[in-house]
Amino acid sequence: MASPRASNRLPVIHLISTCAVTPTVPSLTFSSGVTVEGMRTVAVYIASVCQDLQEYGPLLGESSLQRAEIDQWLEYRQTDVEKALRDKNLTKPVLQDFNCHLANKIYLVGNKLSLADVILYYALHGIIKHMMPQEKEMYTNISRWFNQVQSILAARQGLSLITFQRNQLYS
Repeated sequence: MASPRASNRLPVIHLISTCAVTPTVPSLTFSSGVTVEGMRTVAVYIASVCQDLQEYGPLLGESSLQRAEIDQWLEYRQTDVEKALRDKNLTKPVLQDFNCHLANKIYLVGNKLSLADVILYYALHGIIKHMMPQEKEMYTNISRWFNQVQSILAARQGLSLITFQRNQLYS
């Protein structure tokens, strides 16, 4: 793999899983030969060197509290969301909890895009992509948040744009 600075863009977070030591553990190998493993470890490193999203604020938070909140969301991604991705019976409860959390929020931590938003956006993309419009309407806060994050081209990058209905087309 090329030097980590060869590409400071976020898709590396998504694509590195193909370079993983095991299929479920992302890894990043530096030109020095050092390899770091783990979704959180790799994501935090890439966010710290990423330039594409810095105009939206520090991806790792502006305070110790925000950094702790971001870490909490990364843990949530590795536990609850990962289980929901593997077991469809757990998807609805996770989406309901996530939807409630977003009721009064624009982003997951603070008022700016963070690594937590990007990681959960990538994790939920496949689920949201396959939802019918009626299902998306059941999770209005997730839909609003998801649409906000995907509107930032540098965050979406190679993932397909998902459309959301603005008008109710059925009764």
